[in-house]
Amino acid sequence: MGSTYVFPEAGAGTVEEPRDFQQRRTMIKKIVSVHPVIWMLIVVVALFLTVPVYLIGARSHAFTALDEACYEEGLPFDGEAAYQRQRRQDGWFPLHQWCTGTDDMVPIWVNPAMVLFWGMAAFGGAMFLFTTVWRLWTGRRR
Repeated sequence: MGSTYVFPEAGAGTVEEPRDFQQRRTMIKKIVSVHPVIWMLIVVVALFLTVPVYLIGARSHAFTALDEACYEEGLPFDGEAAYQRQRRQDGWFPLHQWCTGTDDMVPIWVNPAMVLFWGMAAFGGAMFLFTTVWRLWTGRRR
């Protein structure tokens, strides 16, 4: 059964909480019961894992000439096509090192892993803020 509340200004009548409101409140209590330090730990771990993944992608065959690295991997090298493709997508993300217009030297798992870790960090940061504000707000009310 739901909780009942008596509103003195309304007289002796009682009003029951809607069932979905009870479920929502229970879910929020479960989320808030996780300490904010746990959420911050998730953020730190996600960012800590992002750094080596980025370095693996950024440094894949970075110490050899691109044409030699492509030939070592058994891929053809077309300097002009690789230059044009790289110039169009120059930036920090997504990571690419093109041998031709279609062959990439960066491992295929690097960019999705970075998106996953950044998403974990963003979600953990949002939950850290939410749980911290919630705890401060409910602590002042009591």
